[in-house]
Amino acid sequence: MNFSKLKASSQQIEPISDLTLDIYAISPDWDNYADFTNIDVNVNEHLPYFSLDVYAIEGETLTYKGRLFKDTENMGPGYYGYAFWMGEVWLNSEHIQLEEGHYAIIPQVGLGEEDLLLDKLIDVIIDLTPPVSELSEPSVTAVDDVGTIHGRVISDLMIDALGNYSGITVSVSPSNSSNTYYYGTFAENGEFSVEVPLKYGLNRFYVTVHDAAFNGRQPIYTVDYVREKEPTEPAIAAVASKIEAAIGETFDIAIDFARVNDLYAAQFSLTYDSALLKGSTGPSVALGNHQQQANAGAALITREKIVELGNGRVRTDYIVSLVGDITGYSGAGTFATLHFSSMTAGTFRFDLSQVQALNSSAEVIEYESVKNTVVTVLNGQGEQKHTISGKVSAEALSSSVDYSNVWYDGTDDVHKVVVEAIDSNGTVAAIACSMGC
Repeated sequence: MNFSKLKASSQQIEPISDLTLDIYAISPDWDNYADFTNIDVNVNEHLPYFSLDVYAIEGETLTYKGRLFKDTENMGPGYYGYAFWMGEVWLNSEHIQLEEGHYAIIPQVGLGEEDLLLDKLIDVIIDLTPPVSELSEPSVTAVDDVGTIHGRVISDLMIDALGNYSGITVSVSPSNSSNTYYYGTFAENGEFSVEVPLKYGLNRFYVTVHDAAFNGRQPIYTVDYVREKEPTEPAIAAVASKIEAAIGETFDIAIDFARVNDLYAAQFSLTYDSALLKGSTGPSVALGNHQQQANAGAALITREKIVELGNGRVRTDYIVSLVGDITGYSGAGTFATLHFSSMTAGTFRFDLSQVQALNSSAEVIEYESVKNTVVTVLNGQGEQKHTISGKVSAEALSSSVDYSNVWYDGTDDVHKVVVEAIDSNGTVAAIACSMGC
C-alpha cells in the first residue's frame, strides 16, 4: 500500500461509532430494578442497511439468537436510541424473550459477512438468579472495636460471564442505621470480607449479596456479635507512691486521671486520717506544661482548702484550672500530688469525692469510675533521717491589718506550721510539724 492510499484509508469515516448500553446487566422480572437497558448508537453516514443482531457468547463461539432492530430505508447520519430493551429479539418472524445468559449485540451495516462489525460489539448479561453464597464459621472476627464479617460467593452467572467478582456486591447494614452501608472486598477464590464498627453489647448486621442486575437485593443473612465490655482502669484514681512506709517516711498521693480530651479545669476532695501530717500539694505537671505552651507567662489557678471534719478525719478540697482562651489538655496525667508522712503506725485510707472536670466550653467531662487507696505505716524509722529546725516570726506593721485575711491553718491562737525538706531532685524528703501539731 502506497502512502496516498494509506492516508486515504486512515481518513475513512467509520459507518457507526459509540454503540453503548446504559447498564450492561439486566433482570427483566418487572421488579423495577435493572429490568431494561437503553441502547445508543451514532450513525456517521447514510446506510442502506443497518441492524443490531444478538449472539450468545459461549466460550469462543458466537451463536445467532435473533435481531433486535433493523432498518432498510437508507438510515441517515445521527444519534439513535433504542429504549427499554428487556432482552427481546425477532427470530423467524417471532418475537421471543432471551433466556438467562451472556450475549453480544453486534451492529451490521450490510448483508455481507464483512458487514458484521465484530469490533463494535457490546456485551450484555441477562440474569434473573441471585448469587449463591455462604457465611464462614465463625461469621465475625473482631479486633478491639472493628469486626470483620466473612463469607464466600459460590456461583453466579456474572462470575461466569465476567471471569471475576466485579459484578457481585456484598453490603452490610447495621440494624440501628438503615442508611449506613459497609461494602465487602473479594479474594480470587470468591471469599469476601466486610469491616464493620463494633459497639459494646449486641451488634446486629444485615448482609446482602446481589449481582449487577440487582438479583438478591434483599438481606439474606442476619449476623449478631456481642462485644463484651472489658474491665477498665478507673478514670480517676488516688495512687500512692508506696503502699507501705515507715514512721516518719514521706509518701505521696497522686490524683491521676486517664486519657481525656480538652481538659480545662478540675476539682476533687480527698479525705484522710487527721493523725497524718500533710505537707504541700504539688500542682499538675501536665496542665502546667500545657498552660505554658498555649498561654506562656500565665500560671495555673490552684485553690486548696483543708477542712477538719471532727471525726478523726480531714478533707482537702482542691481546684486546678487553666487560664485564658485556650483549648484544654488532651492526654493522661495528674491533677495534683499531695505529700504526707505519719509519726504513728497504722493503716490509713484515702477517699476521693466530689470529683468533677470541665472542658474548655465549661461542659462536664464524665468519668466512668473513681478509685481510692490505702497506705500502711509500719513501726521503725525510715531510711532517711532529717532534722528540721528554724524560727517563725510574724509582725503586724499597721494597726489597720485585717487579721481575717491573714492565712493560717488552725483555730484562734493556735498556729500550725508544717515544714518540708526538699532534696536535690526536688522531692519532698521529710515533713515536720513545728508548731500547733
